[in-house]
Amino acid sequence: MDEPPKGGFVKLYHKALKHPLFKNPACWHYFDFCLLRAWWSDEPTRVEVKGEEVVVQRGQFVAALRNDARATGLTYQQIRTCRRKLEKFGILTLKPTHLFTLITVCKYELYQDRQHATQHATQHTINTLSTHYQHNNKNVKNVKKVKDIKKANSVGDFRGAKRGLSPEAQTFKKLLEERSKNEKAQDQRG
Repeated sequence: MDEPPKGGFVKLYHKALKHPLFKNPACWHYFDFCLLRAWWSDEPTRVEVKGEEVVVQRGQFVAALRNDARATGLTYQQIRTCRRKLEKFGILTLKPTHLFTLITVCKYELYQDRQHATQHATQHTINTLSTHYQHNNKNVKNVKKVKDIKKANSVGDFRGAKRGLSPEAQTFKKLLEERSKNEKAQDQRG
């Protein structure tokens, strides 16, 4: 059975905290496992299970009760119960065969939407730099640089390099400018 690529990630949405299954630790754990195991690429893959070849699409994976139990630490009965509940909520579809079960995460495209991934990554970088910059400037002795940064932030002047700002401050300013452009473009679109 195929393993997902190393170093990848899956997204979880905050609104999941309000889902009834979130309060069921075994089901939530199994759902996370399914997201992590699901095939991630747009290109289908082929998996061989005991001599039988299976085509696995994005959002699907081949599962066996024994392997799922070993990987999750859940019992067979817990996995069966979780599968039924997740299927009842329309989160998974199960296609059992005599050798394995083909599991599909129903809204995988929604859960792992790539359209907003770049925007999220940019926002994360801006936030990280902002936090890093704030922490590093608590002990700054050069008051002029701090005043220049505050002034540039308040008037939207991003020409800090001419006033001798640090490379981190220059990067931060560029990211803020890019963020501002992105927000304006989003406002104009919708």
